[in-house]
Amino acid sequence: MKDPVEIFQDIVAINKVIVDNEIHLCPPVSPEMGVGYREFVKPLLTKFTEDHSVKRSEFFKSILQHPKLTSNSNLKYRFFGNWGHKVNPFIWATIYCDNDLPKPASHSGQLYLTVDHKGLKFGFDYGDSVKDSDPIVSSVAKNTDLHRTILNVIQEKNLLAVNHSAGEASIDLDGNSNENVIKQQEDFNRWSKDIHIIKTYSVEEIPATITEEIVDILHSLLPLVAVPAEAKSRDSTGYWLYSPGEGAKNWDEEFDNGYMTIDFGFPDDLNEFQNKSDLEDVRTEYGYEEGSMNTIRALWDFSHAINVGDIVIAKKGRSKYLGYGVVESDYLFEGENRNNHVRKVNWLKKGNWPVESGSLPVKTLTNISEYDSYVESLKAYLEIDGVQEVVTEEFDMEKLLSNVFLSGKEVVNILDLLGTKKNIILQGSAGVGKTFLAKKIAKCLQEDYSEERIEVIQFHQSYSYEDFIQGYRPTENSFELRNGIFYELCQRAKKDISAPYFLVIDEINRGNLSKIFGELMMLIEADKRGERNAITLTYSKDNEKFYVPDNLYIIGTMNTADRSLTIVDYALRRRFAFIKMKPNFGEKFISFLVSKGVSKEITQVIVDKMRMLNEIILNDDSLGEGFEIGHSYFCSYKSGDQKKWFENVMRYEIIPLIDEYWFDDKELSGQYQRMMLS
Repeated sequence: MKDPVEIFQDIVAINKVIVDNEIHLCPPVSPEMGVGYREFVKPLLTKFTEDHSVKRSEFFKSILQHPKLTSNSNLKYRFFGNWGHKVNPFIWATIYCDNDLPKPASHSGQLYLTVDHKGLKFGFDYGDSVKDSDPIVSSVAKNTDLHRTILNVIQEKNLLAVNHSAGEASIDLDGNSNENVIKQQEDFNRWSKDIHIIKTYSVEEIPATITEEIVDILHSLLPLVAVPAEAKSRDSTGYWLYSPGEGAKNWDEEFDNGYMTIDFGFPDDLNEFQNKSDLEDVRTEYGYEEGSMNTIRALWDFSHAINVGDIVIAKKGRSKYLGYGVVESDYLFEGENRNNHVRKVNWLKKGNWPVESGSLPVKTLTNISEYDSYVESLKAYLEIDGVQEVVTEEFDMEKLLSNVFLSGKEVVNILDLLGTKKNIILQGSAGVGKTFLAKKIAKCLQEDYSEERIEVIQFHQSYSYEDFIQGYRPTENSFELRNGIFYELCQRAKKDISAPYFLVIDEINRGNLSKIFGELMMLIEADKRGERNAITLTYSKDNEKFYVPDNLYIIGTMNTADRSLTIVDYALRRRFAFIKMKPNFGEKFISFLVSKGVSKEITQVIVDKMRMLNEIILNDDSLGEGFEIGHSYFCSYKSGDQKKWFENVMRYEIIPLIDEYWFDDKELSGQYQRMMLS
């Protein structure tokens, strides 16, 4: 193996080739990806292994699995590289605290080493799923002895300690940062999950002692990953993830009747088994296969490990939480019932919460009590503490997310912006569900839904102030002053100030916005709402004053692929929050189609073809991001011939778009059309 400096330099060079040739921008299944990988990347990887007698993963492992860093058996190593269909513009490896979850690194503090096309970066970070409320974060914030240790490391090793939360410091591989947030003891009051402790080297600056330095610095930061024992204390309550039947089919019944059950066809009373090994010994006798240990474990845990007072969190598949409750009884065997094995549960909350990151275990029953950070994040997310009675949330996330396929975090962000800004614009390409989301928000945010509180209009080039606010209209013999749709909605909202009112403006960018809003451009601002800012309108009689009430919200939609766009002027942009929506052909989309009865085979064909087409669009200089095709084109299936439905959507909705996009290149258009129908 060559000098480590040369190895790092060669890794940087490989990543630079990936970036320079934009290989990472190609779709995973596209011919371009295959050609790019085979032509540029694979030969370099082969040569790297030949030159250094080691693969990149093995090289990283030799550093991060140094005895100084792996003395704690709970610390694990993971390498993330670029190969074949996953060509990334960087590679990295991490040491994390093992917690047996599907993506354990995301739920722990981690020591990491990253190399991209500029150089290398290493240090400490928190996983994506870690929250400020987690013990692994709060324990650091409260531990003054650890403060002094880490502060000394930062100062002695010349490290950067930055906060990556919104609006604060940023750091890149060049080592640039606009703020060094941890400089003294008092700065630990600002400790959060967004803290990064970083050392960077450009490719030209890598020292000869780089491997020793990496090991030394990461070893000094180990206390941040290995949570102090005192921080791991928790109450004796057990926490369990539970699936109420396949696809959560039993959930409503179990919630309404206050129980949970486990049904693997095991016919006998589980109380007869005094230890798990006895149960394991008879599994073949009861017809269970050799690989059925998870089933045996679930039966044992359900009957013997769960305690009265434990918290059970119901889930659906790997992507949704459905609610939670408190176990109220010991194990009960009810031999006459279809589901013989039962426990009584006081279900306390019912709703629909998307998993924010990663995915849930597939097992029917999983004990998560030992995973402190995960439990704490769940308690915060589901608001488990302090709930004394059944609460069915008025705001049903499922209503809002069923067809738009947004994460819970994205929805919360949109609602926060709407609450503070009062005016938002959902922008994106055709078919991403902008209008659907706008209408769903307006419906779901009402405690007692009424259509009277929602107005939906569409702007166009001839739409005017007189249509929107107020103006004179011809009658049989003269003209009369008539109020527009916005004026009327404001008046209704003023009389019902405790309820939210919504104006949904579809294709808001198609109208002459300054002309339509007129003097109300100022009044729609969040801090200009209310009677104190009332003005006289252009056509007002008797000096009548008008204002926009606080309880009225404006949601606009904007198609970024619209070639006839008018320029949205700065005055309007200042008064709206702009939220980008993108096509989503991920797991939520797949689950939705399957739940509608579309076969997994056809669903996967849709996903593969649309991802490929959107990557082609994204990388076309004349098109780009604003022209990607959204998922909602495929949300219309109800029943019948699936293949015919799929072909009709492709032939009569997607292919006309392809025709339009490449109207000046019939050969290319024909190629892409054949690709979608093949």
